[in-house]
Amino acid sequence: MTEQSPSSFLYRDDKWLVVNKPTGLSTHAANEGDLGVAEWLQLHMNLKVHVFSRLDKGTSGVLVMALNKAASAAAQKIHESEQSKKTYLMISNKKHGGSSSWICREPLDGSACETAFKFIKGGPGFFLYQADITRGKTHQIRRHAESSGISVLGDDEHGGAAFPRLCLHCAEVEWPGIAQKLVADLPDS
Repeated sequence: MTEQSPSSFLYRDDKWLVVNKPTGLSTHAANEGDLGVAEWLQLHMNLKVHVFSRLDKGTSGVLVMALNKAASAAAQKIHESEQSKKTYLMISNKKHGGSSSWICREPLDGSACETAFKFIKGGPGFFLYQADITRGKTHQIRRHAESSGISVLGDDEHGGAAFPRLCLHCAEVEWPGIAQKLVADLPDS
């Protein structure tokens, strides 16, 4: 993120701030002295945000944050009632052996959850998939992709082939109270 970069800020009103998070930057600093998106916004833009969901450090794309406590509480209810929709794009070096679309319903961390996958297209040794979720568990898409035999390229924690970055991108979010679809173009990487 760069200061006031128009491509980094996707939407803002009195409740929500939506950014296009780059790969390699955490949503929130894991350790003191680290700089995540939340800390960067505080330091460079004097914006105090409330983090209610995260994108993994290696994942790029749409990240919705609350600008006040009331919005943060509303976001928890939105997630609990599964009112939002998040669409991710991912690359694997594996072709799914079954149909071109399927739903993985493997419980994670003792809770029910599901990821809807769809094969988009293939190239020389690489395959593009879409993954849709309504509420994400930790590493849900990455874990469900591994269970489906299509581990995300660059995901060394969940069986992915080596690659310079995690090839997972949150491309679009539909969020209650925001009329427009929140879209982040694929990064060059």
